[in-house]
Amino acid sequence: MAEKTVTVEMTEKQKDKVVDLLAKEKAASEKKFVKVNLFNEHRINGVPFGPGLVDAPEEIAGTLLSNDHAAINSRLKEMSSDNNMIEILGRGISRIRKGGA
Repeated sequence: MAEKTVTVEMTEKQKDKVVDLLAKEKAASEKKFVKVNLFNEHRINGVPFGPGLVDAPEEIAGTLLSNDHAAINSRLKEMSSDNNMIEILGRGISRIRKGGA
């Protein structure tokens, strides 16, 4: 099917509105990705993320990090005993022994 050309008359103000609308639609359709370092594998709508450094859509990156930290914290609590205190610091995990060496 051949493309058809349509000519429309409009004022500059109307033209600016159409250009702005098209720019917003284009920006909304382009997903922005950010690098996220995950310790565990997560699945969102069947799409796997992690473990390791992954590109994640910007709108779910915070959720992925939050869920990853919650999973790590849960596992560390399961592993901890009265003799150990475990802290999550920044990007890493450090184990600190109470009392003796």
